[in-house]
Amino acid sequence: MKPGIAIFKLFLERAGVPAEDCLFIDDNPANIAAAASLGFQTELFRTAEALEERLAATGLLPQNEEVGA
Repeated sequence: MKPGIAIFKLFLERAGVPAEDCLFIDDNPANIAAAASLGFQTELFRTAEALEERLAATGLLPQNEEVGA
C-alpha cells in the first residue's frame, strides 16, 4: 500500500493523532514524500548513526553520555 497516501490517512485515523505529531522513518524517498505531503515529520533512513542522532535531537532517544564524564 505504500507509498499510497491512503495508508498514512488510515494510520492517522486509527491512531487518533495529527500527522504533525508523527515521525515517519523510511529508506525510500517516495514513501517519505507521501508521508510529508500529509504533514508527517519525516526522516530518510541512511545510517543507524544518523537516525540515532535525529531521534536524540527530537528527544525520542536519550543522548549518549560518556561514563565517568
